[in-house]
Amino acid sequence: MPAERLAELRAVAEAFGEQPSALMRRWVLERLDAERANQPELAHGA
Repeated sequence: MPAERLAELRAVAEAFGEQPSALMRRWVLERLDAERANQPELAHGA
């Protein structure tokens, strides 16, 4: 990840009161849920 984007992630995570890794996990899970909702066939692998 480019250093400037990592700094941006750290700033956003701090604003949410979260660790950057926790924020990334939350975002990934939210995106996976959204993809599953848009493509139900993805749910079969879960």
